[in-house]
Amino acid sequence: MVDRICYLYEQNQYDVDAIAHWVEPHIPAEPGQCVFVKPNMVINPWRNQEYRWVATVTHPSLIEATLIVLKTKMCGTGRVIIGDAPMARSNHDETLSLLRLEEIIKKYETNTFQIELIDIRDWYWKYIGTMCVSRKRLPGDPRGVKMVNLKSDSAFANKCNKNYEAFDDIQPVSEFHNEVDNIFSISASILSADLVINLPKLKTHRIAGMTCAMKNLVGINANKNCVPHNTCGTDAVGGDVCPANAQNVKDETKGVGGVARKILRKKMPWLNYCFVPVKMIYDLFQKEDHKRIGYGMWHGNDTIWRSIVDLNRILLYANKSGEMTDCVQRKYVCIVDAIVAGQGEGPLYPDPIQTNMLLVSSNPVVVDTVACEIIGFDWCALPFITHSFNQHMKYPLVDFKHDEIVISKGDETIKLQEVREKYSFDFAPTSGWKGHVEKHVQIEHET
Repeated sequence: MVDRICYLYEQNQYDVDAIAHWVEPHIPAEPGQCVFVKPNMVINPWRNQEYRWVATVTHPSLIEATLIVLKTKMCGTGRVIIGDAPMARSNHDETLSLLRLEEIIKKYETNTFQIELIDIRDWYWKYIGTMCVSRKRLPGDPRGVKMVNLKSDSAFANKCNKNYEAFDDIQPVSEFHNEVDNIFSISASILSADLVINLPKLKTHRIAGMTCAMKNLVGINANKNCVPHNTCGTDAVGGDVCPANAQNVKDETKGVGGVARKILRKKMPWLNYCFVPVKMIYDLFQKEDHKRIGYGMWHGNDTIWRSIVDLNRILLYANKSGEMTDCVQRKYVCIVDAIVAGQGEGPLYPDPIQTNMLLVSSNPVVVDTVACEIIGFDWCALPFITHSFNQHMKYPLVDFKHDEIVISKGDETIKLQEVREKYSFDFAPTSGWKGHVEKHVQIEHET
């Protein structure tokens, strides 16, 4: 089992050499290996505002620093694959240009040290403004995908209401998650890797509460319909789309957006272009749209944590053929970009906050728990973390309790309960999590 230590480094700039210096001891790469690097390359609404997009995606300096260390440790031999399956509406080419990844790769690639850039997704949704007008089939992972079926070992197995929705669903999610099967479509490239390096951005998240190392693994799944994000209905009927008494609800199944989704399902996307002017006029009166609750974007979401926990177990225990085993199959390290983090309406509209940190651990549960403490969130309020401490589930993620986590900062050793005393960030949560996840709110309730 991976260890319980989180290493904390203070770093106030995106300095490639400095970052490489900090992370070098933690990357266990060897000559001739295949290494998969997983940044956060989510859709970026702030592509023309650098001070905003640095809080949205993994900064290219971390990717470049990782390549420098890998080339040295691998003695210039082997293969590095940089890949992600961002939101279906994310323009991959725009993101590559924004992060200068192709330019960075040319600096380090040789005949013996090969670097690939892959888009794991199987579909791209084209948007004009906030209106989806078409879908395009993508090549996907050049090595294909492996359909990993957790069946009754899935975190979804004991869930009564199985009427799931995926965020970008077109085909029924029930094809993959039902009374018998719980199937995920996993990148074969990541399963074939000897080492996986997870490079998440630390920020708030409307559906999960926070996104860091664990949530970043949603991007190893190719087919978006394999990742349930919420369950149909309000909490009054066993769903978690929104609270039954919610006042500011966003329902994507109705209105112009709902019509567009129905047209996409009927494979007549050209009709959606007719709705673009109507949607633009509608959006003029919805300036606070990104703060509305819907699609499971609140603290009562009882679905997304199950997808997150399952995907993290798959990464550790699934072999190259996509079969679950009893032993960890590959080396793994998480290097968190928390130099500039994101608060507020993440993951797409976060406000930048300078936290000046790099977090490193070989255990995603450890690093996410520590990250919660640093940003002033109560990790006990985030289901994907609390359920990850279940040592009795098959394919466990930890073999220790939360109070056994150790934070190493230079010569200093810090206990988890001491982190809050040393770092006093109070991140603003998303609208649907406000008043539920903040550490100071929990303390006030206790007193």
